Amino acid sequence: MVDIISSLAHPKSSDDFNILITRDHSVIEPADSWAIYKEELVCVGPPNLVGRRELSIVRPTPILNITSRPDMLPTWLRAMNLSSSDIRVGARYDHNYLALPAVRTGKCLLVAPEIIVGDLVRGGALQIMPGTRTPSGMQYRAYAVDRSAHLEIARSFFRWLARLCKSVPFAQVAWGLAAP
Repeated sequence: MVDIISSLAHPKSSDDFNILITRDHSVIEPADSWAIYKEELVCVGPPNLVGRRELSIVRPTPILNITSRPDMLPTWLRAMNLSSSDIRVGARYDHNYLALPAVRTGKCLLVAPEIIVGDLVRGGALQIMPGTRTPSGMQYRAYAVDRSAHLEIARSFFRWLARLCKSVPFAQVAWGLAAP
């Protein structure tokens, strides 16, 4: 059996895990690592707001701000050749998941990782504004530390996961929408 633990804290050498999948932590102890997914940001809104509109709707429409990821909006604005003075900043939310109900109301937009909003986009509740996809600079990585009691199983799991991620979009894998 391979243990998978979910935590927002940086892993310590005393932590007991076999597998670590992370976006913004690195493991400094001896470990095998795999690049799994390069995060991309998109601007989304409900279909009645985004529809067939162009990027110009971001100027009058409030864009929600996510405090847990203060890098997202500036990164996206730079990629779109916009500045913070070009947009209306909307309400602040601690996390993307808390902002999703607000963006679905039809009165605002959200810049978020595609992996977070992909499920709602596929289901038709949100729509990606054309031309707004850009790399965030973040990459999801997987680690199997050498001290693991199940290192070979962890390595086999990651080889399988790496193959799966190459054949199926990662958002589908992450949200359980694809059969292995």
